Amino acid sequence: MDSAPLFERDLAFRKGLGWYGRQGSIIHPEVGASGLLAQLVVDREIDAEEEPDFHPDRCGTCRLCIQVCPTSAIHPDGYRVDSRRCISYWTIETRGMIPRWIRERMGRRVFGCDDCTMVCPWNRRSSRDVPAGLEPRRENMAPRLLELLDDCVPERFEGRFAKSPVLRAGWDGMARNVLIAMGNSDASNFKEVALERFRSTPSEVVRATALWTYFRHGGDPSIGRKDPSQIVQNEAEDLLSDRPSEAPSPAFLSG
Repeated sequence: MDSAPLFERDLAFRKGLGWYGRQGSIIHPEVGASGLLAQLVVDREIDAEEEPDFHPDRCGTCRLCIQVCPTSAIHPDGYRVDSRRCISYWTIETRGMIPRWIRERMGRRVFGCDDCTMVCPWNRRSSRDVPAGLEPRRENMAPRLLELLDDCVPERFEGRFAKSPVLRAGWDGMARNVLIAMGNSDASNFKEVALERFRSTPSEVVRATALWTYFRHGGDPSIGRKDPSQIVQNEAEDLLSDRPSEAPSPAFLSG
């Protein structure tokens, strides 16, 4: 189970399982960038079976992962990623408000992004067979946004996404993500959906995001001024003043 942070990529690299790709993942010569890294932590020393056979960097002149990133989160030369610009970071690892400039570039993504991984040419070598136990659940494949939002409440969330990494986002984080996808959609009924969620949810982050979605579909954000939450009030004022949400200056970190 994913219970603690470990340096999976560094361990895989030191074992010789692959090389660091420009988007930061370990690329295996046979499975590409889509491999699943897993570790087992034990309380005893184990001798290495053999010396690792390190793989040279085989990305060559390819820049597809850099070019496809919707938020320019990858350094122009690769190998460094600014998490403040990464959609996966914002939609999975954070519970607070997502910056408006990120929201606008999320499109209809609700959990992660993976564009930089999916575009990797080395994935063509990977088998299409899915290991037993890792098959995608049918109800989670291209789900309808309305159905997703209905399940993003405390009493239904864990049952809907049991044994799924989606649990990492929490019901409120996932509701926030789905509302952003609704704000980036042209479906006319999402205006009323956002207003209903704004009025009913106990989460201030979800209310503030619902206010943004309501505004994106033509609603008046001034209704947020009377909300008891400062987060919601701030969102309302930002929307009413039409203050731009600017991306931070790049700060690329290795790894």
